[in-house]
Amino acid sequence: MFYSFYELQRLALGPLLGALRMPPGTADWQRPFWAWGEMLARSAEAGEARPVPVEAAVGHDLGSPLEAEEMARTPFVRIVRLRRPGGPARPILLAAPHSGYAAAVMSPLVIALLGAGEVWVTDWTDARLVPASAGRFGLAEQTALLAGLARELGGRAHLVGVSQSVVPLMAAAIAGGAASLVLLGGPADPRLSPTPLQQTLSMLPPGTLEQQSVTTVPARYPGAGRRVFPAVLQLMTYATATPATYLDVQSGLLAELCGGKGNGYDRQHADLHRLLDVPAELFVETLEHAVRAPLPLPEGKGLAGVPVLTVEAGADGLVGPGQTHAAHARLAPFGARAMPATTVPEAAHHELFTGPRLGREIGPLLRTFYAAVDG
Repeated sequence: MFYSFYELQRLALGPLLGALRMPPGTADWQRPFWAWGEMLARSAEAGEARPVPVEAAVGHDLGSPLEAEEMARTPFVRIVRLRRPGGPARPILLAAPHSGYAAAVMSPLVIALLGAGEVWVTDWTDARLVPASAGRFGLAEQTALLAGLARELGGRAHLVGVSQSVVPLMAAAIAGGAASLVLLGGPADPRLSPTPLQQTLSMLPPGTLEQQSVTTVPARYPGAGRRVFPAVLQLMTYATATPATYLDVQSGLLAELCGGKGNGYDRQHADLHRLLDVPAELFVETLEHAVRAPLPLPEGKGLAGVPVLTVEAGADGLVGPGQTHAAHARLAPFGARAMPATTVPEAAHHELFTGPRLGREIGPLLRTFYAAVDG
């Protein structure tokens, strides 16, 4: 029902939003008259099925030669290997989160990692484009996929998990092996200092959120009939959890449109609205372990001596303080070696993987970590 209503609304408003777009070559004095409409039109495009391959986003942002190769493909994901010609050969597996944002959003993080090695990225497919006949894709399937990639890379890849992928990557590292583990802003243990959003969701009766948030893909998409968590709800969740950040990005874009000068908000706005649908089973299972109890870790061959770096955002509205750093305690029984836990003051959740702050603070942190691993 939600999807059908949303599609009808999109079709009805399409001509109006198109008329609000700022014409090319708009004079400076006219820009303030068009800015509001342009901002609304761009925001309304959130959730449209317009996949941007991760290699295209990285190549555009990097501005220098980039080697890209698709190493594997399933109905749910593309595995893309990226490297800079002549760059380090250290294999780094970046497990992009599958929570609604496209892997292309993490282009700045990929570029930071390219300085340390070749980066293998999970470029998830928008679930509305995956035929229902492809079957389910939940946490077990995501964990198995990541563990398989870790094993394929010889069990000595440097693994990087972000947000939703932190917990399944921990399990995959135990099962598949790793040379190091970097965990950025994920709920390794949601019981520690839950955010207001986590508290609210944990109080809902079981099944309530699934009933309210999960819908069926309509007939005009290849994934017709598949149950999904729609992209537009992911945007609404983020805006509700971090209203100050979302309003800052909207007002920043408006100022840029009025003045005709860029200050980074155009890119941030595009990233926040670059979304995809998530398989319903993955959404439900992820949410269960992000608000109630941590995902149990499997038995495995261990992570003896493997260095683990955890990084949190000081102003994270989605993941509570200490929840990512809790990975050290959870991985200690497997022999992992804890590196100093790092919290980036005043950073928002998304600044751990995109935006100008990543280049200033997260990039140098990663370079120091990998230099220590080599040392």
